Amino acid sequence: IGILSHIYFLLFGTPKQEGIIEQCSSIFFPISIILLFLILSKTKNINLSNSSKKLFKYFVYLLLFGVILIYGEEISWGQRIFNWNSSGVFENYNLQNETNAHNFLNPLYRFIYPIVGMGSFLIMFFMWFFPSKEKNDLVELISPHRSMFFLAFIMACSTYNGHSEIYEELIGVFIFLYCIRLFYCVKFPAKKTNE
Repeated sequence: IGILSHIYFLLFGTPKQEGIIEQCSSIFFPISIILLFLILSKTKNINLSNSSKKLFKYFVYLLLFGVILIYGEEISWGQRIFNWNSSGVFENYNLQNETNAHNFLNPLYRFIYPIVGMGSFLIMFFMWFFPSKEKNDLVELISPHRSMFFLAFIMACSTYNGHSEIYEELIGVFIFLYCIRLFYCVKFPAKKTNE
């Protein structure tokens, strides 16, 4: 998906903001939210200590809150669905006249996107290729799988010039794939072996 997005943008240029590609990619957020609720209902299945299970639940709640926040901002808290007009502060100061907070920060995106995109890729890179010698099942569970390397790399590369539609669209894909992984880990936990 990441490579196809890049090819599309190279051939046809960056689509207008809030175009059809962004509308289609935002469907990954509500699906991820459903998956996170399913994960919370199955946390008793995972083979972790009670304290690690509790930390994992807190992590999933935090992730759920973050995904709801991103999705809410993406659809301007319902404005794009119900087509209402923004008013007050949002009409006067929001750079796209939308009922969301992130468009107040548009001038800062040329710094925020590279810091978040490349910074998160570097953290994952070191987790994947230079793992800690001490095995921690909780960290192993919540770490994105190494198979997401290329997607994370494409996302990081797409942020080099600041605000990036590709990065915004691929965040939904990344979160969706990450939630699928968590769901499978919780639904089909690895059996503990006696060694």
